[in-house]
Amino acid sequence: MPSLKITNRSTFTFNSDIARNKRDSHKSGILHATKRNNGGGAVAFREEHAFAWIDDKWHENVERVVDHLAQFGFDGSRMVFIPYSSYEKWRYRYPHGCKLRKSQGHNIL
Repeated sequence: MPSLKITNRSTFTFNSDIARNKRDSHKSGILHATKRNNGGGAVAFREEHAFAWIDDKWHENVERVVDHLAQFGFDGSRMVFIPYSSYEKWRYRYPHGCKLRKSQGHNIL
């Protein structure tokens, strides 16, 4: 059996596929929301993530998406936008962040 590295922490990092000098002006990408809840008992906390694909951050009502996610306990001040070239490329690169469903007219992943 191979030797396994033991750690108390592991993280996912989501990277943009847009060149650094073009990220501010790129219109599409993922809105990533995170929340932590006290689990109580033996569980210290529960971490949840939600993703919303934004086709055009300049013309979509992104605040409505943020408000929608806030209804489920996600803190709008902790949400981040990750510029990405297309939803198809995002889905291929990060399949664990792609269970798309419509929620009140929003594409929530």
